[in-house]
Amino acid sequence: MTVPLHVDVSGVCDASTVVLVPGLSAHGGAWAAVAPVLGREFRVAVVDNRDAGRSPRVTSPYTVEDMADDLAAAVADLVAPGERVGLLGQSMGSSIAIAAAAHHPELVGALVAVVPPVRVDQFLRRTLSTYARLAEWLDRADLAELALLAGMSRDTFERRPDMVDLAVKAMADDPLAQEPVAYARQIDALLAMDLAPLLPLVAAPTRVLSGVADHLVSADDSREIAAGIPNAELVCLHDAAHAVAADAPIAYLDLVVGHFRRHLAA
Repeated sequence: MTVPLHVDVSGVCDASTVVLVPGLSAHGGAWAAVAPVLGREFRVAVVDNRDAGRSPRVTSPYTVEDMADDLAAAVADLVAPGERVGLLGQSMGSSIAIAAAAHHPELVGALVAVVPPVRVDQFLRRTLSTYARLAEWLDRADLAELALLAGMSRDTFERRPDMVDLAVKAMADDPLAQEPVAYARQIDALLAMDLAPLLPLVAAPTRVLSGVADHLVSADDSREIAAGIPNAELVCLHDAAHAVAADAPIAYLDLVVGHFRRHLAA
């Protein structure tokens, strides 16, 4: 059964729609720096995944493909019959977007998958399991600091310490911060995921962005996804880790906007 997702819509009302899908534990607020830029040219829909933000909490187990079906249902409600959208995902949000594009190709006209895991390897499995335990007893500021240490590049910490401090504060003070039990459910969905069988089913033009300095999601995942999706393009950003939009914002936005500009109808 699909879960009705909370969606915020902004941008150019009569333009093509780009849907932004956040990653693990995040909600639509994670796109605060990206959505306004896309909104200059596109209609932008920012979703909260199940168990995050303003979307419903789900007490029973679920899969990433269930989350993809939620996304597809939200997209179908957003656009006219026959209209296709662009999907932009971050990390687990990219995996959700890939699954949605595979199962619902009639809805997706273009896809940008940023640092997408194809499955969870042992390093990421241990990292996520540790975070789930820490989330039960660390305060939000400490959890935010750990998340940024894992996600941002060393260079970003050196060049933009003020931005890092603001990000920690925003995450610590977030009134929509995910509850530990909901975080654990999303992790369980991620741990069970294997996107490999779905990759050949993705028909939408796809650009995969990989951070060369990313130690959470292996560059091998990005290569496997780009090789498995027909005619997909892989772009490796040498100045970026997992938080590509923060580490290499100009290149990131150029690559995202350019892809949707090329493949979505005006």
